[in-house]
Amino acid sequence: MVFGSVNVDHCFRGPRLPRIGETVGGCAYERRCGGKGANQACAAAETHKWLMKDARVASSGERRGAAAVAFVGAYGAKDRRSKRALAAHGVDVSEMGSIDGCETGCAAVLVNSEGENCIAVAPGANAHAGRMTIPRCDVLVLQCEVPQEANYAAVTMAKTLNPDVCVVLNCAPVLYYDPQLMKEVDVLIVNESERERLEMFATTTQPKFDPGMTITTFGEKGASLKGCMNSFPGVNLDSFGVYVPAVKPKDDEDEGDEMDKNEIDTVGAGDAFVGAFAAALSEHHSVISCLAIASAVASRMCEYRGARLDRDCLLNSGKGGADRMRLAIEHIMKDADQCDTKERDRTILSQTERVSPEVFHGFCNAPVSTIVANRRAVPRTVF
Repeated sequence: MVFGSVNVDHCFRGPRLPRIGETVGGCAYERRCGGKGANQACAAAETHKWLMKDARVASSGERRGAAAVAFVGAYGAKDRRSKRALAAHGVDVSEMGSIDGCETGCAAVLVNSEGENCIAVAPGANAHAGRMTIPRCDVLVLQCEVPQEANYAAVTMAKTLNPDVCVVLNCAPVLYYDPQLMKEVDVLIVNESERERLEMFATTTQPKFDPGMTITTFGEKGASLKGCMNSFPGVNLDSFGVYVPAVKPKDDEDEGDEMDKNEIDTVGAGDAFVGAFAAALSEHHSVISCLAIASAVASRMCEYRGARLDRDCLLNSGKGGADRMRLAIEHIMKDADQCDTKERDRTILSQTERVSPEVFHGFCNAPVSTIVANRRAVPRTVF
């Protein structure tokens, strides 16, 4: 289940991003449904549908046919579009609530010809998300476009109904550091700049808690997972890391596959990564499988304009669709099996401190849910 923001995105695409005090003309304009929470819910729903259909990918997880993705968030009373758009992706919207006298949250998204972007957000009804009720769930995904007290209340409600719920926090945007909330987080997902800003916040806040499992995304350079100290026998992840590169275009060694890259922009790629990771986690996929699936879905998102995957886009067959997704993940999984025979700059996984190959591969092939459960038995350390 995803709890978070709903926005209306006003997208401007021009030759370059404006400097301070400058107006850039000649931009294309689009109005789209957005919000980090809603985008992540759609990505989770689309990933879930794809995993359920593609047995070759789902075989590494635990198929749950009836599993559903739900979204809880607040929107403006006059907004008739945002809720319908989520429902069209197969998201359960029964717990969404409208707020009288409020507009739906709004974002201004500026994108240049290279696909780079900058975004400004007005919260609108998202400021009242704390009024919503959280139903029972196994995985709870949060972001920071709603007030911090709303996120903490959501965790409290979820853990009251299910003490074993896995809490995933995408700390974006980094507007605050809440040690109370961080103490409850099982998986933290941030990009490079968010990680740096979060650490800056944490240095002035006491107490500081280790979030357990930290995933850092590096855009086209991939993603890393580290920080799960004592979460797997023989592994201390304070000195051990798992790295998965972003899905790359076809090269000479990948003869016959269809992994060509046609990047349009990076808006929404982070949300696609988070939603896909949560969907794979809920299906009990392994560490490496969750990261591979999330990386592939984020790459797919870059081929679309806007911040949200198109409905059923992961189910499309042929180049750029389900075949490309499956090939991307098989490519990553194959490299994972061969990681100990490759050079560091060629490997899918890296060890910053040598551990035995058996322990290393055992960790990579362990379900994320199992590692989270193991981690809860260990007192949280200083962040």
